Amino acid sequence: KFGARFYDDETMVEQVPFITREMVDAFGAQLWSIPITIRDESGQRVGESFVLRDANTSVLLNSNSSNSSSSFSDFLLVNFIDAEHGLYNFFRTFYDDASLSMIVEHFEAIEPPNQFQIISDRFALMLATYISPESYLDFLLDVVDRMLLDKVRGTDTPDLSTWSVIAQSLLTMDDIFCELQFEANTADDVSLRAYLRQFARDVLYRALEFVVVDVSRGVFDDTCAVDDGDCGILKGVLLDALIRVNDRNVIRQAHEVYYQCIEHEDVDVQSECVADDVWQAMIAGVLSFHTNGDDADLNHVLDELYPSVAIDKQQYILNALGAVYLAGGDDGGGLLLRAIEFIDKSDAVPHNLKIAGFNAIKGWCYARNALWSWLSGGEIGRTPFDRYFQNASGLFSQEPLTAMADTFASDTKYDEIAQFFAAAADNGSSTVTTRTNAGTQRV
Repeated sequence: KFGARFYDDETMVEQVPFITREMVDAFGAQLWSIPITIRDESGQRVGESFVLRDANTSVLLNSNSSNSSSSFSDFLLVNFIDAEHGLYNFFRTFYDDASLSMIVEHFEAIEPPNQFQIISDRFALMLATYISPESYLDFLLDVVDRMLLDKVRGTDTPDLSTWSVIAQSLLTMDDIFCELQFEANTADDVSLRAYLRQFARDVLYRALEFVVVDVSRGVFDDTCAVDDGDCGILKGVLLDALIRVNDRNVIRQAHEVYYQCIEHEDVDVQSECVADDVWQAMIAGVLSFHTNGDDADLNHVLDELYPSVAIDKQQYILNALGAVYLAGGDDGGGLLLRAIEFIDKSDAVPHNLKIAGFNAIKGWCYARNALWSWLSGGEIGRTPFDRYFQNASGLFSQEPLTAMADTFASDTKYDEIAQFFAAAADNGSSTVTTRTNAGTQRV
């Protein structure tokens, strides 16, 4: 924890175990040796670097910044990233409100690696309940425009790492609201998720405008606004996230582009008509286009497209299959079961890709609920989970299986999963020890 008390030329630095706040008391006596380095806006070191071994300490501040009207810079960063001089940070930093406010006001002056670190820290602090979701979203709204302030469309690509963590944070929050819906589905739950999704779409479109040549002309255009390696990757990240928050405009464009592609007689043209970076997002958009449980798009992707493309494109298809939950209500209108059984039974899906396909489905909201029900269904010791675990070839195949339930976030699902492992233990299953340790601990 870092709090700058500028009125008396000092700051307080405190170390707290980074765990869910309710568990702090159990670990509060554990102290680490944490290197502390502080810099100002100009990059100048503030005070002497030191190692924090106590629970807290007071640090005198003396900034040499020439950009400040006082003896201090406009903001201070703790344990900043400076790759040129080998400085990296492996500890979360929790700035107090005053320090964070100064950072936010000058966010455009902070280098992208440190912007990434600050946003990542705030996201992690929210998940650990140190700050509220509202506080995180307000912070995000404040810094997004500042990050893009000096960017020029057609010349600059927004930072890939930073926008990837922004997209991931919004999708993680959406996933939690998703669980609230399929457990209670109250009017408040539905409204909160709708508001969050609109917020996410608004934020993500701000970056999308920098990587798409012309948003009004089409977001799946085969060219990228900037000719660099990050532009296409970021475009794929943003389009995938927008589809996951049910952006119907992007989904509609994906559907149109897909069927324009398959009109070509040349199979190579069909699979290469959009860039690899956005190919998976296109498939996800196709699978989530219909909202009435229509299975025509899913059948075409599985029966016609999948056998005709190379293995990398097949992996993209498997990664996108969970999107069918958007096409048919809470259970995907049976589409999810069709997708799961395709992975399970199709000879066109190698064994190692089957597990990877299941692992990808678990990342999609309601899809993970249906997947876990299928995996754990049946007689203990004879479930699909048991079958795949017993046939898995070593730790690297077993580990993703034991992680199948680790994306749930509710007490109800935790209890259900724990009961599954406990029943297997009572039954004397040989997989119990591994499953219990690796499965319930993750949840």
